[in-house]
Amino acid sequence: MCGIFGFSLRRPLNPLDVDTGLKHLNSLKHRGPDGQGYAEFTEQGVFIGHRRLAILDTSDRASQPMSRGGSTLAHNGEIYNFVEIRKTLEAGGAKFTTESDTEVLLAAWQGGGISCLGLLDGMFAFALFDGEVTNLVTDPFGEKPLYVVQNDEGVYYASEPAPLIE
Repeated sequence: MCGIFGFSLRRPLNPLDVDTGLKHLNSLKHRGPDGQGYAEFTEQGVFIGHRRLAILDTSDRASQPMSRGGSTLAHNGEIYNFVEIRKTLEAGGAKFTTESDTEVLLAAWQGGGISCLGLLDGMFAFALFDGEVTNLVTDPFGEKPLYVVQNDEGVYYASEPAPLIE
């Protein structure tokens, strides 16, 4: 199932922001009992957290958030056709270190940006920070929801509404 919690603020992060992010991420433990990770980008005001339910690649190499080539991704769901997409990307020279659909999704985004979404067959929600912008994406049918709240400080998002209510 996995869980995502994060935010993109209009100011640099401070230690209290990170503590808050970790608190709310921990509230999603029931969604991802197999691990927790987060990435913070202090100057850009970005916190991306992930609770992991390990299914496809259970190794630590596939932990999230996953960073490659300047982009960081926290992903909930499954890309059903990731093996086919991976083969296409490998034919174009891409290299992979995991057997995860997350790494394939990250490589597809880096290769084609938002246009890669047309390749995806699956149920998913993800947050991808490219060093400048946090992209929030869900599958076309919203099978894996991503709740979003915007206020004067910035944008907060989570796999469930509960962490956003506070």
